Order: sequence, then structure tokens, then C-alpha cells
Amino acid sequence: MKARNPVLPLQYHFPDGEPHFINGELYVYPSCDELPKRYCTEKLYVAHSKDLENWTVDGPVFDNSRLDWEMAVSCPPGLLDANSYEELPNYFKEYLPQWVRRIFPFKAFKALLRKFSSTGGKDPSTRLLYAPDSLTFDGKSYLFFCTSDDLEGVAVSDSPAGPFRDPVKITKDKSGDPITGID
Repeated sequence: MKARNPVLPLQYHFPDGEPHFINGELYVYPSCDELPKRYCTEKLYVAHSKDLENWTVDGPVFDNSRLDWEMAVSCPPGLLDANSYEELPNYFKEYLPQWVRRIFPFKAFKALLRKFSSTGGKDPSTRLLYAPDSLTFDGKSYLFFCTSDDLEGVAVSDSPAGPFRDPVKITKDKSGDPITGID
């Protein structure tokens, strides 16, 4: 089955649009799919119209290259503080296969821990964006979005049509623990 959004311009595949009426104009904040190969992309757009017949599509108004935070995998306590296999916390040492010690010098093992704890083992440029929404408050527009590594963020603009800048990861509290999930 092939389908397109019957309201938004047909050359785009904009699912999950979140509509907002701002200053006499309807703004829609959609995900952006690149069919037929995949859902979601590294970029987000904004569609807006005064009459629901003539649309302006701005964008990309935000893309994943603006995300400078680490991907959502944190290293358990004590692992990155160790300087040898013997200094690893007991909770980790007892489950570490012996072959790892034989194959990897500790320096290489620790480098892998650092890499995987900061990127989740993924290339950050492959992080996809989806489920955007927006809020306009005090003359600023805020774009909320989800990422394919289960993080959520928000970016700001002087206009509801973007571009959006200065993204921050949404956290549970001052601990910096990320809110994870989707939508």
C-alpha cells in the first residue's frame, strides 16, 4: 500500500505531523521519511500555510549534525577509572571472558569502553530524527524531537519556521541522566 499525506505537499513524505496555529498560520512539524528504503532521516522540516492549499516547506530546519552530545549509552561506574584488568570493579571482572584479556591489551580495551560509552557503538552521524513537535513561548519557538538512540532533545529558534539551533538533551533532573524513549 502506498499512501501520502493528503494535505501536505506530495513531493515530501511527512508522517506524524504535529499541527500548531501560530499568528494566523498553520505550522506542521512532521517526521520526514525517505521512502521506499527507510523511515525517518537525519533532518527535519516545517510546513506552513495560511489557507491549507498553498504550502511553504522550510528546511531542513534542523539536522543531526547539530547534535553534539554523546549517544545514549553510559559506562557503568568504575570501568573508566581502572588502569588495568585487575583494577576493574568485581561486578565486571567476574563476567569478563578470559579471552578478552589475552587478545586485547588493557589500553585497547579501555579505548573500546570509551568509544562505546560515548557513541553507543554507533556513528553519531547515523542518528535519525523523528516525532518532532513544537512550542512557541515568549517570542521563541522550541522544537522537540526524538532520536534513533532513544534520546529526546529540544532546540530553539526566533521563528516557528526555524532554523532551530542550540540543541540540548532533555534530562530527568540535574544528574544529567537522559530521558529515553520515543514521542
